[in-house]
Amino acid sequence: MGSWMINIKFLHKENKLWHDERQVWISEVEQWQNETRRLLALLHLLERALPDRSSILTKHAALIKKHEQQINSSECALNGICIPTCSSCITEQKIKFHPELSRLHEEKKQVHSTLKSTYSKEMEKFRSLVLKLLSEC
Repeated sequence: MGSWMINIKFLHKENKLWHDERQVWISEVEQWQNETRRLLALLHLLERALPDRSSILTKHAALIKKHEQQINSSECALNGICIPTCSSCITEQKIKFHPELSRLHEEKKQVHSTLKSTYSKEMEKFRSLVLKLLSEC
């Protein structure tokens, strides 16, 4: 009967060990789930941050290209290389448009400056989120 009691005590001890290990496993899985949720939330913030900026940058690049075309059109005849059939050739109307072109250039310059400042601040936030994401991995 004595050896049977020893085996029962051993089995109880082993069962307690298993319960303790199981509790550790549950705690670890809960920790991993919490970490995964935090990382997914950060990833979502990163995902939301980029498309908005990408769209704005694409539009801004298109405006810069259009402005460059206006400048090239105005500049063509100023360089003395415009031929009579050139649609960009300077006319009285285009000469009168030069102050407007100057105003448009200053406007584009201000828009670019504002975008540059905003972009820098937002990219710093984005970098901070990336670092936070990396530090939690």
